[in-house]
Amino acid sequence: MKFWTVSKFNTPIYKVLSRFGDESVGNDFDFVWASRIEIYPFTKLQELIESHQQQTVSQNINANKPNQTIGFNDFYINHFTDHLELTQKDLFAANMQRFEKSHISKTLIAPEQINQFAEFEDECEQRWIAKPASLYHGKGIFIGTKAEIIEFLSHIQYKVNPNQIEGEFDLFHHLGLEIDKNELIQRAQIAQKYVIQKYIEPLLINKHKFDLRLYVLVREFQPEVKAYICNEGFARFALNRYDHEHLESQLTNIAIQKNNDNYDASLDGAKLDACSLFQILKMRLGKQKTRQIQLDIEKAIFDSLNHVADKIFNHPRQFEIYGYDVLIGQDLQVYICEVNACPNMSSDTEDDKIIKERMLSDALRMVLDDLDIKESYGCFHKLGIESNILIGDKVDRAQALF
Repeated sequence: MKFWTVSKFNTPIYKVLSRFGDESVGNDFDFVWASRIEIYPFTKLQELIESHQQQTVSQNINANKPNQTIGFNDFYINHFTDHLELTQKDLFAANMQRFEKSHISKTLIAPEQINQFAEFEDECEQRWIAKPASLYHGKGIFIGTKAEIIEFLSHIQYKVNPNQIEGEFDLFHHLGLEIDKNELIQRAQIAQKYVIQKYIEPLLINKHKFDLRLYVLVREFQPEVKAYICNEGFARFALNRYDHEHLESQLTNIAIQKNNDNYDASLDGAKLDACSLFQILKMRLGKQKTRQIQLDIEKAIFDSLNHVADKIFNHPRQFEIYGYDVLIGQDLQVYICEVNACPNMSSDTEDDKIIKERMLSDALRMVLDDLDIKESYGCFHKLGIESNILIGDKVDRAQALF
């Protein structure tokens, strides 16, 4: 296998890919691990291949780079063409709210629903959270009352990132594809929105807020969703004790916690593996309530995938490893905060590295060998079936691997 990626040599994904094959030095590849900026050009290329335009594309590439060829054997790529229906916050919210059980908190979109939000009747002390629809790592987040949110959004300028446009345009050119920059700008402008959500008071552990980062491998959306969840996720903690006055105590993103004076990457103080978290919850809430939370999390994730299944194009060699951010409310209800198309695969600690490399290795083996998994494989188990395995459960890998 020849793979294409911009991931650094010391990252878990590069190390795992290197076990399966060699890095491509040109356009000759049969596996692509693309980042956020690179997703669109490669999925566009795959669409052209699927629509039998590969000869034209090949001629374009060879005209630009006569000594290089593209891997036309339906290369694998780590994204679905229409993944934004799930991973862009405004589209995700719209898709979830089409259904009675949405698994998200009350959501509106700015700027188009800002007047509706202003007229929305709520308790005077009710807090809301505003998040950029297409940013990540906790960038641009604001928490406040309705009046404070409206004031905050009144100063937002919806600008397009020129570096993103240039990056996408250059990659299109590198792949031998023609694209109008105006199309890229238009796509970027659509993404420059804010989602406004009713703030959920969280379940606390030792007076600290936490959420869960869980990894979900999706092999296909049609004719039915085929998805697997990794048992070995993380709980991410805010390092400061929870209060309503300080934003950093209400956000758990590791990118934000790294700016905290109390953060020590070597100690991994802002993370706890999922198995340890659920052991704590069992001691605090009891086995029955904790098991119900585990079941509710898996149901919420599986439901969310089914809610977008009719909108996501299926290609046999596309797959995706989503990073689900899940919050447990103080009422023990489960909420999906967002879904990440490119969850962070770098590692700060040895435990972090081991879990991510194990997860990636098992996921890629399932994809590349096209394994038909009935219940579990490695650290993954199938969603949507009755299973004795749940997230956070310890699994004997020797038994889990055929």
